[in-house]
Amino acid sequence: MKVDAGVLIPEYEEIYQQCLDFLSENYDVSRIVRQDFEKISAFLDDFYLFKPYKMNQLIDAYFVKHIPQRALYCVVATDRDEESAAEGEEEVLLTDPYQFFLIDLRTDMGKVLIRPETIGDKIFEVLIEQEVDFDIHPEFSRKYYLYTDSENQPRVRRKMNREFLDVIYRYDDLVIQIVKNFMMVKRLQRINREDCEELAEFIFSVPRTLEKDEG
Repeated sequence: MKVDAGVLIPEYEEIYQQCLDFLSENYDVSRIVRQDFEKISAFLDDFYLFKPYKMNQLIDAYFVKHIPQRALYCVVATDRDEESAAEGEEEVLLTDPYQFFLIDLRTDMGKVLIRPETIGDKIFEVLIEQEVDFDIHPEFSRKYYLYTDSENQPRVRRKMNREFLDVIYRYDDLVIQIVKNFMMVKRLQRINREDCEELAEFIFSVPRTLEKDEG
């Protein structure tokens, strides 16, 4: 993921500012210093959620605190204005920004992907059983597709209790990836204030429901 020069096009710059205003009004927000962007960028590269995009450039990153928890909020541009790049402007105009929240769950969940279930998933499941369904929350399993490898399934079933699943179920169109103890969440839409509000609310709700590792 790149961290070099570039600015959002004005349309999205205004929307991004609306999101920051909301977070600042409702949470304790601190901007991550620029010299730490390389570390953040390298860390984010471990997440599959960035793989489908044409390009990834970290625009900005903030720590958002809701005592006693702290999340990372980041905005990543996934494309650029080719005309501005071709003309060699001082700052390339970046487009298609998406917002992500990431939090430490303080428990190792392995690698897990959760996203809205599709008709294709239901058909494929008949042929190859790879989805984890939960008898404790069948409504969740009808709404969301949860995938993890077979070796990790017992851990997922043990740690993801009904309360955890219900928090996710209450929200629509979440795309979640867990890598060990870190959980990232986004929506498929480009950055907007409504999603920012709901994703922030969601990210600070889930960790309290999980079984913690000992020690």
